[in-house]
Amino acid sequence: MKTYEEYQTDSTPPRTYLVLSLLIPLVLLAASCSSDSDSTTDPESLTSDSTTQNSLSPTSPSTTSTPPSTTSTPPTQPVSNLPTATAIAAGDSHTCALIKDGTVRCWGNNSSGQLGNGTTSSSYVPAKTTNISDATAISAGFAHTCVLRRDSSIYCWGSNSYGQLGNGEQGDGWGDDSAYSVIPVQVNNISDATAISAGGLHTCALIKDSTIKCWGSNYDGRLGSNLNSRSSVPVRVTDITDATAVTTGGAHTCALIKDSTIKCWGENHDGQLGSSTADNRTSVPVSVTNITNAAITNVAAISAGLFHTCALIKDSTIKCWGGNYSGQLGNSTDRLGNNNPSAIVNNPSATPVKVTDITDATAIAAGDSHTCALIKDSTIKCWGINFLGQLGTGTYPHTFTPVRVTDITDATAISVDDHTCALKRDGSIYCWGNNENGQLGTGIISRSTALVRVTDITDATAISAGFDHTCALIQDSTIKCWGSNYNGQLGSGTDSRSTAPVRVTDITNATAISAGQDHTCALIKDNTIKCWGDNWYGQLGNSTEDNNTSVPVRVTDITDATAISAGRYHTCALIKNSTIKCWGRNFGDQLEINTDTGSSVPVKVPNITDATAITSWDNTCALIKDSTIKCWARLGSNSEGSSISVPVKVTDATAISKGYKHTCALKRDGSIYCWGRNNFVQLGNGEQGYGLGDDSADSVIPVQVKNISDATAITAGKYHTCALKRDGSIYCWGNNYNGQLGSNTEGINSSVPVRVTDITDAIAITTNSNRSCALHEDGTISCWGSNSDGQLGDGYTHQ
Repeated sequence: MKTYEEYQTDSTPPRTYLVLSLLIPLVLLAASCSSDSDSTTDPESLTSDSTTQNSLSPTSPSTTSTPPSTTSTPPTQPVSNLPTATAIAAGDSHTCALIKDGTVRCWGNNSSGQLGNGTTSSSYVPAKTTNISDATAISAGFAHTCVLRRDSSIYCWGSNSYGQLGNGEQGDGWGDDSAYSVIPVQVNNISDATAISAGGLHTCALIKDSTIKCWGSNYDGRLGSNLNSRSSVPVRVTDITDATAVTTGGAHTCALIKDSTIKCWGENHDGQLGSSTADNRTSVPVSVTNITNAAITNVAAISAGLFHTCALIKDSTIKCWGGNYSGQLGNSTDRLGNNNPSAIVNNPSATPVKVTDITDATAIAAGDSHTCALIKDSTIKCWGINFLGQLGTGTYPHTFTPVRVTDITDATAISVDDHTCALKRDGSIYCWGNNENGQLGTGIISRSTALVRVTDITDATAISAGFDHTCALIQDSTIKCWGSNYNGQLGSGTDSRSTAPVRVTDITNATAISAGQDHTCALIKDNTIKCWGDNWYGQLGNSTEDNNTSVPVRVTDITDATAISAGRYHTCALIKNSTIKCWGRNFGDQLEINTDTGSSVPVKVPNITDATAITSWDNTCALIKDSTIKCWARLGSNSEGSSISVPVKVTDATAISKGYKHTCALKRDGSIYCWGRNNFVQLGNGEQGYGLGDDSADSVIPVQVKNISDATAITAGKYHTCALKRDGSIYCWGNNYNGQLGSNTEGINSSVPVRVTDITDAIAITTNSNRSCALHEDGTISCWGSNSDGQLGDGYTHQ
């Protein structure tokens, strides 16, 4: 998945699922909650992923509450200690409920005050919002929340970076929360509202006279006015005088009209306005039309998703249009016309298409990259992306057709984002899907600052962490993997993720293991290599591209390898004669062949004849026999690449490890030197970076890690680094949002090494993405950090 930095530095368009975890609404003839996002070049877009922006920006309020222990949970989970509810609203990383007595309870991320309880401390169980006792409707946005009160006024709280609270105050754009409010504030000049919809960076209200007013970001016309920029007070939408409902999507807004037609405005790059005749974006409402350009009619309710929109038709069927990256349109096909749940591809439709097998729906809710419908029998059906379990089936394949949510038989309302919640007949709420910020309200979260013992592994000899999966080499020369598996990177013969280790198919004689971003490779005893998983760029090395496999395939023309390193989208092997061969993506010249064209078969790296070790991620580095280091492709902190191997001035090096955009070397004296990005203090030299987009503390030359003089191994993760010391202890530094430093100080980064709690007998370490793992002397494995895909291996999904 892509982060803000990857979008800024990588010209390759996203080809798997979208990672912008933004809010999307539920609308039942009245407005509800939604989200907001723009293109990657949009100065007012939400391109930062929610797992980093909340606690790592120097201007963001801090989160201080300590998360509770993690426990095993079923696919759908009841919200803890919640009074009888009458409505629900799922935000990006928080959720809110309207209580029968008119009060509000919210839970999840609170870094911008979106829980409204007077603090910025996150809560993993419902917390009461301050000074609200007469609410009649609620809507949760990306990082703000709004309620309609009994007197027809509107109050909002949380982030106000673009004026989305509507109180005349505003910040200076994305990342600036100087104007946020931890308590509800009144929206200016609204005293006659009948419905609300809170988006990512804007909010809209339906007015008693059937007009609509909106406020907040207006970069692509989502406010429906001729303003050229944002507005911190409500402005009237042009040409809407007969609306009955409003819904705000990723960067667009739609209204249900009295004649049962729909009008939309804002961004239209995926056809989410439902009009093929509209411009790419428009601030003037346009009618949603069918393939013959006639307005669709008989609409009962609408819901706008991130890049798609859906309508409930009066005959109880559903029609959707716009982006279809994950099958969220529900029309059974991908862009090639195939019903292929493992393919996450874009098949946008600028005109409405009918959702398959839905003939009895009563409500519709469009999410980030999935959609759900409430059925007449009070069950729920969902379709689209499912990598976080947001479809509620207990399994994780994506689907292009509706599937029934497990164990929900008495639902009365639904609301979705990248998690899903259902209001039940008895006033209780059940949620499922992403729980990284505790937004399921169960009192548990999907990460662990404490050590988690990997299930059923007692005889491991090596470990390797991929982006969201982990693998272990077992004493009998087999391999077990666990975690994310949407590209088959677990090698289990399926694309279903596993929260406990599963054995890799047909591997019985491995000697080494290396996990890349979404693929994995094993060195075999006969010096050949087998790989499995993502093969979009030919990183499996078997002469094919764009042909993922969940079972190992042999790398072409490698019969004399002694080591392997699986990078982000490429793989390299150290050969017996001390040369190196690489294959896969070559956008940044990772293969060192002076072209941007990749290779699905191994090619020899020129000018390397004396290598002793290799490490890869976006670029590749080699340890040379004279104890120096050479790197190629993206070097330092900002360079886009080099067609010549560049020596790095580290002498007496004995080991190297490549992180996302930083590299570290272990020297013979036990000291460590790192270079590259330092935005999350991953260099460990005491210098302070300030999160995504900040390069002020980067270093293009190696700098010494503080307070480490007796290390025996190093491992560089995405934004953090760890070192194994001679006494079996582990020290880590850098980003700690998910507790990946293991120091029981979740959310507090460290620019110098801190000791991992309760580890005294480690013999190997591995890091990647936002977690860390240690191999113990007794052959067991412990992990800590994010567990969103079960990558800690303890058998729990926490979803």
